[in-house]
Amino acid sequence: SVWKALIRNGIDVRSRSDGRTINREDDGFVINMPVLTGCLLGDAHITASNRDSDESYPLFRKGNKFLDHIEFVYNLLFKDVGKPKKILESWRITDGELSPYYTFASLTHKELMPIYRSWYPPKNDYIKIVPKNIKIDKEVLLHWFLDDGYTCYRHRKFKNPNYRQRKKQIYLGLCTEGFVKEDQEFLCDKLYKNFRLSVMKRAEPK
Repeated sequence: SVWKALIRNGIDVRSRSDGRTINREDDGFVINMPVLTGCLLGDAHITASNRDSDESYPLFRKGNKFLDHIEFVYNLLFKDVGKPKKILESWRITDGELSPYYTFASLTHKELMPIYRSWYPPKNDYIKIVPKNIKIDKEVLLHWFLDDGYTCYRHRKFKNPNYRQRKKQIYLGLCTEGFVKEDQEFLCDKLYKNFRLSVMKRAEPK
């Protein structure tokens, strides 16, 4: 075959992904690690068509019900290449009502492979984990909260469970039920070590 002949004569050959992406128009995607890390701690994800192969380049995908949030993150992850933003609108049923949902995805990029491997390791059957070398700074925490966080008023406790009185205090929550208990405890330790944030468990993890 031509491929074998090239190899035999010491000529470098492209991988399938290289062949498909050569001369491809630039989508402007940049590796902004604090943004990617914060989003991946939330609902964003990275996928690859052939997850077993290092030559199958991954892509980054994110969705949210708020268009302004999606546009904000999009502008941090894509440099201006003079083209319209590729943000798709779909519809979902939320709390019994039909509401819009917005998503965007990058093209496949070789630079995403080490990030993909650290978050979706083969030894964990490609299920998302929290990498042990993760760095959580203020910017990462911001994007984690914007992606999958919330705030609520505290309520006073009474003997009668049907009676609730709202306090002026507000607590902040970060949704982590997609991670196993070990990863959740690891994140709790990180938050306390980096920001002195004490974490209260709100629901049983998987």
